[in-house]
Amino acid sequence: IVRKSDIHVLDLRTLKFKPVPGADTPDRVENFPYWSPDGKRIVFIRTKPNEMWHGSAGLIDIASVAYNDGAGAAAVPLLGASENGRSNVLPVYSPGGKWIIFTQTDQGFFSQESADLYAVPAGGGEARKMACNSRLTESWHRFGPTGKWLAVVTNREDIRRPHIYLARFDEETGTCKPAVQIPYVSGPGAHTHAFSWTKTFPWFADYELANERRR
Repeated sequence: IVRKSDIHVLDLRTLKFKPVPGADTPDRVENFPYWSPDGKRIVFIRTKPNEMWHGSAGLIDIASVAYNDGAGAAAVPLLGASENGRSNVLPVYSPGGKWIIFTQTDQGFFSQESADLYAVPAGGGEARKMACNSRLTESWHRFGPTGKWLAVVTNREDIRRPHIYLARFDEETGTCKPAVQIPYVSGPGAHTHAFSWTKTFPWFADYELANERRR
């Protein structure tokens, strides 16, 4: 249970940090910031006014704030990912900056069976359920360095064991193909949750090039 949390920025040159105005309101819990690719905005989650952040209860919304070189601004709710009667968490900008991919669930924050990935225009709009979902949980998603692939944690194989799946992503349309299993980090006996992409992935680039040549 979290009762107070704000978004801060640390200056690595001076080692000083300060809150981002607009994402530091005293009556909300604000957390999980994610920069837009151009560095001009920060998208984040926040509770309703005067509510605490509970892992499995309550409703959370997504908002964004202009950074303005540290001056901040008034935060605005992300239309399509706020005030919709559900809980909206883990916002991630697509590498091209056109979309925000987020997890929507019935309530709370942590993995729920109702959790699915949705795409919404970065400026807000209609949120669409993505094709890389299953009947169980999808969450903790991250884009690869080229922006063409989206990795997602899912428990579709075993409700007790999260695994990492991979889906092809189209920046132009904000859609993805059905997700497929990644060998060694999914399947019987695996339990994988936190992950990060390497900056370059030579053999994967070769695989993509080979696929392009087959078309």
